[in-house]
Parts: sequence; C-alpha cells; structure tokens
Amino acid sequence: PRTGRDPRMKWVTSWSFLLSFSENLCRIAIKNKGYGFLGTNGNIAIPPKYNKADDFINGFACVEQDGEVFFIDIKGNEIHLKNGKLL
Repeated sequence: PRTGRDPRMKWVTSWSFLLSFSENLCRIAIKNKGYGFLGTNGNIAIPPKYNKADDFINGFACVEQDGEVFFIDIKGNEIHLKNGKLL
C-alpha cells in the first residue's frame, strides 16, 4: 500500500481540486475557472479554462470547452476534429 504524500503535491494548498498526474502534468479543477494542468514544478502549464478534462495519454488529453470536445497536447495546443479528421 502507498503511504505518505506525493512530494510533487507539496505546493497545492491553494487549488480547489488536485486530481491526478499523467505525463508530468497534474489535472486540476478550480472553482469558477475550470480544469487545467500544473507542471511538476507547481506552476500552471495549461490554464484552467476547460469545462471537462481527462488525463494525458500519449501526449494528448481530451477536453471540453463550451460544449465542444477536442484534444490538447502537453503544451496546450488545441487539436480540433470534424468527422474524425483534423481541421
């Protein structure tokens, strides 16, 4: 069993919800702002602006913003699809 605290989480006291680390980014949720991601240094890597966000897998995370579902990469670049094809 896992015991103790994850040392990467020592700086999270000001966040509403710290959800999970994947690919060195931590998914966060901040009340009245949305979901975003922190880097392992505790700085915001991708601003909290999404209505929903999944963890990163193979460099991409699925997010939702204003009813639109699309992907972002680990730098926050948006990848939009239409009928399964890149726009």
